Amino acid sequence: MSSELIKRPLDGTDAGAAPDDESSDPRLKRLRMGEVDVESSSSLHEPDAFKVGDVQKGKKKRGNVGPRESRRDRRGTRGTRNTEDGVTSDTTPVNGDKRLRLPKRNCALLIGFCGTGCNGMQIQPNVRTIEGVLFEAMVKVGAVSQDNADDPVKVGLARAARTDAGVHAAGNIVSIKMITIIPGVRDIVARINEELPPEIRLWSFQRTQNSFNAHTGLAQIVKTGNQELGCETSEVIHSFWKDVDLSESSQADLERKRKWRIEREILDRFKAIMSMYLGSHNFHNFTIGKEFSDRSNYRHMKRIERKMVCVAVLACRTNTPPDIIDTMYGPSKVIVPKAPALGLLLERPLFESYNRKVKEANEKLSSSADPAYRSIIDFDPHQDMIEQFKQDQIYSRMRAQEGKEATFDAWIRSIDTYSGRDLLYLNQKGVIPPSIVLNKGERRPNPFREKKRFDATGPLTLDNIEDDEDENMDASKLSEMEG
Repeated sequence: MSSELIKRPLDGTDAGAAPDDESSDPRLKRLRMGEVDVESSSSLHEPDAFKVGDVQKGKKKRGNVGPRESRRDRRGTRGTRNTEDGVTSDTTPVNGDKRLRLPKRNCALLIGFCGTGCNGMQIQPNVRTIEGVLFEAMVKVGAVSQDNADDPVKVGLARAARTDAGVHAAGNIVSIKMITIIPGVRDIVARINEELPPEIRLWSFQRTQNSFNAHTGLAQIVKTGNQELGCETSEVIHSFWKDVDLSESSQADLERKRKWRIEREILDRFKAIMSMYLGSHNFHNFTIGKEFSDRSNYRHMKRIERKMVCVAVLACRTNTPPDIIDTMYGPSKVIVPKAPALGLLLERPLFESYNRKVKEANEKLSSSADPAYRSIIDFDPHQDMIEQFKQDQIYSRMRAQEGKEATFDAWIRSIDTYSGRDLLYLNQKGVIPPSIVLNKGERRPNPFREKKRFDATGPLTLDNIEDDEDENMDASKLSEMEG
């Protein structure tokens, strides 16, 4: 332990105080006797060879402080920050009053969560979010100091994928500059999980390269009415529905629907439609409030969104050819409903480019004990825990809600009963009628209106009222809805 830490009074008195004053402080006696040994924390778990001696790296004894450093101390700033190897120092209370400076390291947190009851992933003021709950837990444990507890920006908090309210993730990444050795805490992951609710789990954390950012480092590719043209009905009624009694109760009708199983031919058609989303396209028809000319619409397919699922499902039901997807990449703007949020699950983000860069850097090192060694970001070691978590915290809640509220059946019925023209691109010719193309400022007769109840991933509330998709929204709100 640095001799400076032992000699400096813990009660904030001047370094030149009389020996009697120092010896009267029982905390200093315990330090000298070895009862309070800060260096013992070096035995704690800390990835990638962190040394507790780095805490005071670059500091001089108080008696030899130069004029510039003395002025800095009088200003009450945080003192020297060592930015080499991604280290910045933070302060953590010791015995309640004096603070020990502890270093922060750039890390990746591997987490999973059930989003029910949270207003999305990204931290927001005055509402419960995944990041907000996680950040509070890290502050309580000491992984984030009290100096930085008021603002996550101070520790560079970022997420790989932002999820909407109630959406779940078996795996997601949060990057943060955190304290990786906390005196008295042997297992940081277990300690943080103690502070988290069971529906939010920290799988692990690991040191990353200094330039790593969970958002910017994410891999760009994840493989994986009117009868003008009309949503024409099938020429042949499926045998499953031939003998249906039209007077049967809605509950009996629902039970019959739950017994239905998709045929291989229909499933293959659905997969063919979904494959049309792969690659780089102008996804303006699958965004909210964006024009065809907006360059941000041109993206490489990373994930399947709710509007994409909706078109694929409805195209299957109406025998619309897969080519309709290519048509919707064109300049014609049309109304595309969103599929219910219930069932949305982020499996995991991929960091192929970052992992490749880490492997190349590690190959130049003599061994994994080198302080510059970094592990790749990989969820596979935690797969068993993740699968169990999905069954216990995510799938069980999805099934329970669908069984209770029949969300998808209600959504399909809301589409089937719509008598306007907005969805007439669902036709067996796979073309978009000119009369349904949206033009700015033009009012539409009987516009299709979505219902907020289908945005819910938890039990319905009185707030789940009809929501007009044409609502005027500012850029920040549009960005939030886009995720």
